Amino acid sequence: MATTARNNVALTVSQWVAAVQNEPSIRSEVKKPGKLHELRVSDCVFDKSASAISHVEYLHLRTVWYRYTNEHIDSFTKLLRNDKGTGYKGFITPEADQLAGKMMTQVSNYLKEYFAEGRKRTTDSGYLYPSPDCGFYAMVRYWQVMVSTHTKDETSLSDAELARESNLLKPQSGSSTKGRPVTPPKQTIVAHQTVSATPATTSHPAVRGTAANRPSADEAYVNTALLLLLQAVTQDFRDELKSLHWVPPRKAMHLEVPYLNNNAKKFEAKVVLEAQVDGYLCNAGGSVHPMAICEAKSFVRRSGQVPTERQETAEMAAWIRSHPGKEGLLQMSASGKKRRLLVSQNRHEIYIIIGEYGQKYEEYIGNKPIQENMTVNEAAAAVSKRGATPPADNLQKTLGSPTFLSHASASGITDTIEGWQTEEKKAATHAKEPPQDPPGSSAPAVPTIEHLGLPRADEFLVMHRFGPWRTDDPGNMAVLIRRLLGLMLQLQGPPKPASQGSAK
Repeated sequence: MATTARNNVALTVSQWVAAVQNEPSIRSEVKKPGKLHELRVSDCVFDKSASAISHVEYLHLRTVWYRYTNEHIDSFTKLLRNDKGTGYKGFITPEADQLAGKMMTQVSNYLKEYFAEGRKRTTDSGYLYPSPDCGFYAMVRYWQVMVSTHTKDETSLSDAELARESNLLKPQSGSSTKGRPVTPPKQTIVAHQTVSATPATTSHPAVRGTAANRPSADEAYVNTALLLLLQAVTQDFRDELKSLHWVPPRKAMHLEVPYLNNNAKKFEAKVVLEAQVDGYLCNAGGSVHPMAICEAKSFVRRSGQVPTERQETAEMAAWIRSHPGKEGLLQMSASGKKRRLLVSQNRHEIYIIIGEYGQKYEEYIGNKPIQENMTVNEAAAAVSKRGATPPADNLQKTLGSPTFLSHASASGITDTIEGWQTEEKKAATHAKEPPQDPPGSSAPAVPTIEHLGLPRADEFLVMHRFGPWRTDDPGNMAVLIRRLLGLMLQLQGPPKPASQGSAK
């Protein structure tokens, strides 16, 4: 069975299963063959802060990461668009894609000057002073240069930092509260609350960071650069994106689930995790629902990849739970999975992350079928009545839907997904040579896929990660802006028909 390094994020479902099996703090009952479906998000005692999420907390969020490497720009393009041959449905509709392409053929002089500024080198005169001819993009380029010149280009963590990252911000027994992360007060969001074009949110103190995951003055440079880029794009193309705005408030989102109160012997609603994002896309029409979220880090991803991706996992899960409606969704997959957009800048590198999930994951993250005010016996009866989802009977079903796998194979994408070549070899071996039980034994010496009852991919949150696009490469930025336009057009939805006024 697949293995994964201790504290790494899982790249496949089978890696996640191996990590659960190897995690001593996870109750042994769910590790028995066919019992993985009994693991619940409420089994975990979260530390409340997404920025300090631990390995075991990450495992309880039931998430795998598909990292598209090497030809990531090509891979993203192939997954962005529909494919009639395989029936695959991309992240955006053909209409949104075509309009984005048309918009990029009619770019403003501001954007052309911005690309020209990006070709300058640090030794060039005026490198730190972008031309005012960049218009909307002058301050974008200024802050991108500030990121490159005023933040450390750290490429690796020390051994001591790596050893500590597995227990980020966890208080030691008997320790004082000094230096521990601050748990911000619960934010109450009133249903149907209306806002202006720039929504206001309750302010929360930021949690303290560590070497592996550290909010800092440097992070303010990155956050400013990212938001200014996103805002400039929406302003520059305001005729087509007139209803969209990227706003900077640190919005708190909560993972609230029915949680057992041992004293009352019943389940009560409890916020087990809070995530604060570094900005979000909203509709000027008065909605408080984020349509996309963004994250900023002052270091390149490879310096703190695991804690960063665990944090982004928690942010996506809390967003799904806090705002389960249809607003803020990209085009659904052919199998009916929902998709959400997260834009993450790590120093001078930008990633596009698509969170994809189905109804089974929404039920899991909400602790279904357990409901608020259920007694222990009522909850047990509800779980028993629902039963288990049929497990995957082959490794292919743990990787994705038939349509996705067919499209990925035909497009040559599977070779670019980290860790997939090993999984595909195991899948092929499993199909040709089913494991044999030892003579005289009713169970295999090593659990097979059938005995373990591996979950299907549609029971997980899948984080599709594409990038990086470098802010110091004009070619990269042109492609990134083109893709962001398509994604934002999709999130905005088709234009509403003009209301018919009375004839005069």
